[in-house]
Amino acid sequence: MIAWARRHARAVDIAFVVGFAVVMMLPLPQRPAAWQNSSPLWHAILAALLAGPLLLRWRRPRPVFGFLVLATLATWAPAGGYVGHLALPIAGYAMAVSVERSLAVRDTAAALLVLLLPTLWTIPDGTAGAVLEAEAWTALGCVLGMATASQRRYFREARERVRAAELSREEEAARRVAEERLRISRELHDVIAHHVAVINVQSGVAGHLLRTDPDAAEQALHTARVSAQTVLAELGGVLAVLRHDTGAEGLRAPTPGIDRIPDLVATSSGQGHAVNLEVEGTSQETPDGVGLTAYRVVQEALTNVHKHAPAAAARVRLSWEPQRLTVSVTNEPGTSPTDPPAAGNGLGLIGMRERVAAAGGALTAQRLPDGGFLVRAQLPLEGRTS
Repeated sequence: MIAWARRHARAVDIAFVVGFAVVMMLPLPQRPAAWQNSSPLWHAILAALLAGPLLLRWRRPRPVFGFLVLATLATWAPAGGYVGHLALPIAGYAMAVSVERSLAVRDTAAALLVLLLPTLWTIPDGTAGAVLEAEAWTALGCVLGMATASQRRYFREARERVRAAELSREEEAARRVAEERLRISRELHDVIAHHVAVINVQSGVAGHLLRTDPDAAEQALHTARVSAQTVLAELGGVLAVLRHDTGAEGLRAPTPGIDRIPDLVATSSGQGHAVNLEVEGTSQETPDGVGLTAYRVVQEALTNVHKHAPAAAARVRLSWEPQRLTVSVTNEPGTSPTDPPAAGNGLGLIGMRERVAAAGGALTAQRLPDGGFLVRAQLPLEGRTS
């Protein structure tokens, strides 16, 4: 029934106004003598005058309310002070619902003051009670309208807050998805780039030495094969995490950290580079994120040495301080004639900067006066600082 009434709101409103007009025309015995003694035609005219404007009360709420206040005054004496105020609460309700609260209060106060004017001639006749009744009905309609408007405004604001919260949750979810995609792409880059660069360099070395030094070529191919196996194993670990719930710790490969850096240096030393590891200070326990960041910085820096300075000597230094770990990788200019320096897209340095910044540290990457290159990451041992 309610749904049908909403679909046919205009028809329901017309039926309501017509029914209201009919009720106004009925010769009920409790109505004053002035009304009882008038003709049915006069009843119909008053009903049309006072009920007809109600059809426009939602489109023109303030003009309709003002008109009915004045029409009530104009028909007060002929109707015996009874009929006009029946339409006022309906018009007042529509006005108070449709306009701002300040306007509704102002219009209500003005209407009540205007309706007091008949007391100038009704009090001597003893009919001031009709004026007070009209005032009461008018005030009641306006107050109900303002209360309804306040309730609607409250629910509207509540819905807007819910929509804003949903939008905020969606934006937060999208942000987390973007961050996770960035993290995954960074992991894949770090896992693949280092070993692929080694495979590329060692394949070039093998091709160059295949006829002149078969034993060295075989060693280079062996190194390339080991790198290929390593990258497949690490890539499998990353993909296993993506395929399964992140809570399945048994499926997650061990996270590389500080303790894996010597192995990384040893692997790079066997790939045509003289890579030395230096440790200053006393090693300390590091958060997983800091250890992984240090490992990835060394890995990416040595990858860049493979790509941009073939056969260059490099030095990895870990400097421990009470609240900070400094990781630096320095290499000499490349001297290998086997391959030209590989072209880079700069994503390695960008990834390193993002990793170090996420850990609360700072990264320095600069070319040295002798043509070498320095990468230095300073990482807080307490994790990310705000």
